[in-house]
Amino acid sequence: MSIIFYEYEYCQKIIDRGAKTITQRDLNYLAKYWEYEGIIYSQIQKNIENFCLKNDKNFNLIRNFQMITRALSHAKNNNIRFPTPIIITQAEINIIRSIDDYIKEKFLFSMLVCAKFFKNHPSKKHIKRGKYDNTLYSNNSIKDIQDISRIKFTKKEWYEWKYEFTTKALITPTIFDDSCWAIGFQNENSEPCFIIEDYRNIIAYYQEYCGEIMINCSECGVKTAKRSNRHFMCADCSKEKRRIVINNNAKKYYMNKILYK
Repeated sequence: MSIIFYEYEYCQKIIDRGAKTITQRDLNYLAKYWEYEGIIYSQIQKNIENFCLKNDKNFNLIRNFQMITRALSHAKNNNIRFPTPIIITQAEINIIRSIDDYIKEKFLFSMLVCAKFFKNHPSKKHIKRGKYDNTLYSNNSIKDIQDISRIKFTKKEWYEWKYEFTTKALITPTIFDDSCWAIGFQNENSEPCFIIEDYRNIIAYYQEYCGEIMINCSECGVKTAKRSNRHFMCADCSKEKRRIVINNNAKKYYMNKILYK
């Protein structure tokens, strides 16, 4: 599952378009969305039930009742996230650059941004303070960080990276989860290098800093690295345009098949 930074917009999208599969995470987001809209919990439950039945003909309200209950419970304990800017300092960038391996640098940068984002945007309504409050943690799966950094690496390479990063004290493993790491190169006392404001393509900030040629997507305006002279759209808009073209071609095919049958 990819990381959702714009939860409110994501909920609006799946309500409008629907969902191919019903996941617990989507139901959690929808419950938070409707609570934010001021809808009472009994109506939120009905909305979730209607959403599930509309998008999955095999969904059973009795068999899958626990999914709905968990979603309602999640909304009672969590707020929907609205992203605000976060600062990446010059000292943090200097440490990342010292790795001197562009692929690894992009991965560490993405890990840092995600850790700062979720630290600055807690969803819990009641936060318990602890002695590790000032520690920055990366709790996202390695696959999600890999997707954000737009890089590819093997499992073996990741094991080698883990060893290198931990020996250099860049990250520290925790006892909670294989994907939970304490960030060891956080430095809030340095001057700001840049401010992350657009979370649609986080790695573009680092790519631009490192001198890559950037373009603004012709559809949504998001900044993305230029790959060719015919490159005008970001990956998401290109995928969406391809989906629309395929759907339109399929409709034309079936319409022609009916007409000339």
